[in-house]
Amino acid sequence: MRSMMTIGILILLPATVVIAEPVAVPVPSAEAVRYQGIRDLAWAANQLLTLLVPVLLMVLARRSTFTKKLGKYAAFLILSVILFTLNALIQFPLDRIRTNALNRAEGSPDAPVLQWITGHLIQSLPGIVVSVVAALLVFWMINRSPRRWWLWATGVFSLLFLVFLVAEPLTIATKPLGQSAVELKIAELADRVGVQRASVALEDCEPFDQCEIAHVSGLGPTRVILLNKGLFENYPDAWSVQSFAHEAKHFVKDDNLTGWIVMTLILLVIFWLSDRISQALIKKFPERLGFTSLGQPAALPLLFLILSVMYVIALPPVNMFRQHVEFEADRFGLELTNANEEFARMASSWTTRSKTHVPDPGLFFMLFRSSHPSDAARIAYANERLRANAEPRIAETHIAETRTK
Repeated sequence: MRSMMTIGILILLPATVVIAEPVAVPVPSAEAVRYQGIRDLAWAANQLLTLLVPVLLMVLARRSTFTKKLGKYAAFLILSVILFTLNALIQFPLDRIRTNALNRAEGSPDAPVLQWITGHLIQSLPGIVVSVVAALLVFWMINRSPRRWWLWATGVFSLLFLVFLVAEPLTIATKPLGQSAVELKIAELADRVGVQRASVALEDCEPFDQCEIAHVSGLGPTRVILLNKGLFENYPDAWSVQSFAHEAKHFVKDDNLTGWIVMTLILLVIFWLSDRISQALIKKFPERLGFTSLGQPAALPLLFLILSVMYVIALPPVNMFRQHVEFEADRFGLELTNANEEFARMASSWTTRSKTHVPDPGLFFMLFRSSHPSDAARIAYANERLRANAEPRIAETHIAETRTK
């Protein structure tokens, strides 16, 4: 009789154990897939145009005499303004195509061309100004220290980035966590992982979906976990908790500090390689290039070209590192909450709630453009945890039932 009962238990056990169904990876709309393809092509074309602009300017600068008639810094200023303005303007047609594709996918009307160009110019001006100032700073360092400029440039830009990271939280309007059930749950989780409640704040952003849902701002003693108020108002409470749990890892491990260190090392390598490559090219082709040192204004397009190539080459390893950091934050968050199904449904919603989102955007996008794991990978990881969590419960139930007999 006992044997028959044991056999019956083993047969019926899978049916009596409640196992959450894996969350399916959503199928993106045809419009989203089309937009993804257009966006990738536009990005690749933009990178190619970014490489063509300095080549064109090198030819023009070589044939022009204005760099010799003007002072060194005046000529460099004019060249840098032309370079960065052209680099911004030449992107407009492809950006217009990408914007129109986005509007079609979302069912939004296209902005009039003149209005769009005006708005785009206004948006581009700060970037142009910052680029010109940065270029002037590098040019000054090249002339002051021709052999060690790359080291000084790394130190200066690394320090500026560090100051920005440390000061950023002071520029954001926030308010402390409230007393709602979900906010108290977040405060409880914060206490479990050693995050002070004062280090978790609410950020008010309008419209809320134009800002990050959650992120860590600051570095070291200034770092704070910022949760978008719209997260609580527009999504299930479990998603708010899981978003905090994800960011808690970035806070606890001070990933912004790690990112600053990695960025400094990358800058050091890129600036050093750019110096070595440019010096080798100048030494081999001085007559064709039309200048004999990086300290001459006409060398700007060459240095910009080399830096642009280095940037594209650095993207895959940098993005793979960033995706690893984000995956570890996913794992940390799920180990903290064990809300595997909720996390999978949250990742799935990023596609189902959007007309332009693709859960598995492909290798090109992941290598060159994505800082996070794909939604499909995140859903698969949560489903894997769902299955892993179910197996021990089946084994423990079987052992307990057998012992009682």
